[in-house]
Amino acid sequence: MNHNHSTIAPPTKHQHRQTGETKKLELEITDYLMASACPNIEAHVSAVSGVHHIALNRTTGIIQVDYNAKQTTPETIIQAVKHCGFICQEGGPVHTAGHVKSDHAAHDHKGHDAEDPHAGHGNHMAIIMRNRFFFSAILAFIVILYSPLGVRLLGLNLPTPLGMSNELWQFLLTTPVVFWGGWPFLSVAWKSLLKKQLNMATLIATGIMTAYLYSVGATFLFAGDVFYEAAAMLTTFSLLGHWMEMAARNATGEAITSLLKLTPDTARLLRDGQEIEVSVEEVQVGDIVVVRPGEKVPVDGVVIEGRSYVDEAMITGEPVPVEKTAGAPVTGGTLNTTGAFRFKTEHVGADTALARIVQMVQSA
Repeated sequence: MNHNHSTIAPPTKHQHRQTGETKKLELEITDYLMASACPNIEAHVSAVSGVHHIALNRTTGIIQVDYNAKQTTPETIIQAVKHCGFICQEGGPVHTAGHVKSDHAAHDHKGHDAEDPHAGHGNHMAIIMRNRFFFSAILAFIVILYSPLGVRLLGLNLPTPLGMSNELWQFLLTTPVVFWGGWPFLSVAWKSLLKKQLNMATLIATGIMTAYLYSVGATFLFAGDVFYEAAAMLTTFSLLGHWMEMAARNATGEAITSLLKLTPDTARLLRDGQEIEVSVEEVQVGDIVVVRPGEKVPVDGVVIEGRSYVDEAMITGEPVPVEKTAGAPVTGGTLNTTGAFRFKTEHVGADTALARIVQMVQSA
């Protein structure tokens, strides 16, 4: 069994593409911190009998698995993923044209639909981290004002509400920061420890809980300095970093979605002297495609008849439409502006320039 663990990007929707007995399965890890923290998920899933290849994109939390349909099932693979402590579901938020095949029986362009139900999942995660960050930042700022840092460096000596002790007041402020704001790190760390694994989340959780628990002990059990501000600040800055990570991930997904929208769903082919409209998945290398004014070029090729100006700004950034006559190359996703022309296809599916751009954006 060949376990090739590379980082690649799967299609948007769950698919069971099949070549002989081999099928492909895509899963999305919705527990976003676990996706980036676990170092051993590839080994766990690869141990399932019948799994030939697994690739986890730790930025997007998407897993792609190649497996033998006679030896295992998608349900078995999903259970193996969940056994690692993950929450996962079929499909994923990240789009790519990398799996568009020139073998059209295996091609599933519909999986690139921008209306994917998971397409907003990355933005949802960024919102979660943002809300936890702002909540924690407000309370952490107040904790700092009452901490030794605020007293000594800022010269502050603020009164506490209801006459309670300074330590008790900091305890009340820090506890929701640690256990609500820091819950994503604490929960992932706990799952990792149950699996006897150490990762980024366990490091963050250890720092937070060490400062917090020692301070709790110094507040209620023994005399000593408290470090509530350390626990609150570590939680807040960790949330800020992960919020920025989720926002960047979402921006990448939106960029890829925008690129995929450039490709039309259908193409007009010339066959036996007749123009027929087919799904873009059915276009093959060597087909003759007819493009009318206002239509998008479906795939890459070379003009064989006609004359027009094509807007290539979405691909090249050039604002002025480019003249296309016989012998000129055309690129899938560009917009025909004036005349009509015919071109012979040279690159389809994953071989098109647009597909390669999507792959580069995905791997950036």
